[in-house]
Amino acid sequence: MPGEPPHVAEMESFLAERGEKLLRTAIFLTRSRNTGEDLLQAALERLFRNWRKIHGDPEGYLRRIDLRDQLVRLLLQLPPRQRTAIVLGHIAWPAPAPRTQRDGTVRPIV
Repeated sequence: MPGEPPHVAEMESFLAERGEKLLRTAIFLTRSRNTGEDLLQAALERLFRNWRKIHGDPEGYLRRIDLRDQLVRLLLQLPPRQRTAIVLGHIAWPAPAPRTQRDGTVRPIV
């Protein structure tokens, strides 16, 4: 459309190509179509605002936003003390690095 910023057409093309896949991912994360649609809508609004700043694949940007937003929603459902314990545990004790086996394979530490 005349007068629209050039990134509008780019984003429309991106959504035409990957929109269904992104919606399925959001529904999977939230376990609800309505909540998944809301999550994707919020992520797309952020994507649109930041489109020119994104270098690389915009789908990766959206997936990070979706995952982060869903984690925040889940954390907010927990009692405050449990939420604090999880967040502090994540900050204070990050996951250990995976170990390389003698045969060269990498095995994560669980």
